[in-house]
Amino acid sequence: MSAGRASFGFPPRAQRDEGLIFIMKTPLRYQSTEYDCGPTSIINAIQTLFQRSEIPPEFTRTCAQLGNDLYNTNCQPYRCGTSCAAMQYCACWFNNYAAATKYPILVRHLSGRAVHLQEGSELVRCLSEGGAAVVRVELGCAHFITLTGVDRKRRQVYAFDAYYREAPFAEKGIAIVTDRPKKYNRILSYDVLDRRTKGPYSLYHEDFRDATLFYRTAGEIPKYRAFH
Repeated sequence: MSAGRASFGFPPRAQRDEGLIFIMKTPLRYQSTEYDCGPTSIINAIQTLFQRSEIPPEFTRTCAQLGNDLYNTNCQPYRCGTSCAAMQYCACWFNNYAAATKYPILVRHLSGRAVHLQEGSELVRCLSEGGAAVVRVELGCAHFITLTGVDRKRRQVYAFDAYYREAPFAEKGIAIVTDRPKKYNRILSYDVLDRRTKGPYSLYHEDFRDATLFYRTAGEIPKYRAFH
């Protein structure tokens, strides 16, 4: 790149080869504000399934546009997080994008009694098959996190919480992990996540439960050429 020419965030030449970016997964993201757990968790689900070079910019743009749609009690926009309706619409958008472009992704939105970790759970099946999920949990308020894996034998789920925290939780069944930045930063027991009482990382009662499942389907990634 010639001197004086701005890069505008494009990859350095060492990471490029005739317009194609080398395959790489990047660390999952943390929230930039107190409110953007929804769109950040969706992007983290996408990053779990796809390499950086496979993710089109439409994804990040759309998540930013659809998230943070709620008003707070002072009628201030964007300051009450993301609604379940926005998550459902996001699922529809991804599926429509896949149908139009043949991008290998399938997204399903679940709510209420369909969201659980018991026998026949679609959420557990999604994670077992290599998918990812964004679920709403209780963490002092409604909060979205990304589930990236499951261990059925140990009855625990691997999750990434985009709300940065260093202090450990006093409650059993919640472990903070710091050495898996591309995969997870929490390990949650089934008992913690699937309980119907209020508490950290609880899916809580039926009316509260909401999950968006992300599957990578068979098929080729549409060819995107890097812009220089």
